[in-house]
Amino acid sequence: MKIDTTRFGLIELPDEAVIHFPRGLYGLEKARSYCMLKHDEPGRFQWLQATDAPAIAMVVTDPFLFFPSYEVEIPDSDAELLQASASSDVTIYTSITVSPERQQIYANLLGPLVINHRAAVGMQLIQDAARYGTRHLFGESGEGQGEGATGRRGDGASDKADHISRPVPDFAGSPRPPVPPSPPRPLAPASRT
Repeated sequence: MKIDTTRFGLIELPDEAVIHFPRGLYGLEKARSYCMLKHDEPGRFQWLQATDAPAIAMVVTDPFLFFPSYEVEIPDSDAELLQASASSDVTIYTSITVSPERQQIYANLLGPLVINHRAAVGMQLIQDAARYGTRHLFGESGEGQGEGATGRRGDGASDKADHISRPVPDFAGSPRPPVPPSPPRPLAPASRT
């Protein structure tokens, strides 16, 4: 399959690399098909590129690399749509925003992307707004810190935390081939009401 993108030009990828988001993403509901493109060699960052909307591409990452105590709740109805019977069936990503001055990087922990790579289906799930926000700052001393009243504050240094050194990674570069799924991360069990 060939897709013509605004950011990367013409990209060729196998049909099975396309991930369908039946509900779209919040604010981007009309774009329903995406692919993952590798951004950096260590694999910390990827591009989520819409295959049906050439101008839509966003940087995503595995949030557990930077926020080890992060928890994602997947309700049973959403697990069914994702065709996931266990947490090992899905991979969690968060979208990344870089400040205009390119001095700070933020993660959207409120609306993670949950993808079942085997079934090629994904969705964006809204989490607890009392704990998470859309602008969690990546810090040099441990977990990121939320900004504003709705964000969860970081709880200090962690030996698992990964640091982003300055300058901020260049997200304007060309992508690399599609990314294989990363290993699954543990999820918080869905609460039953």
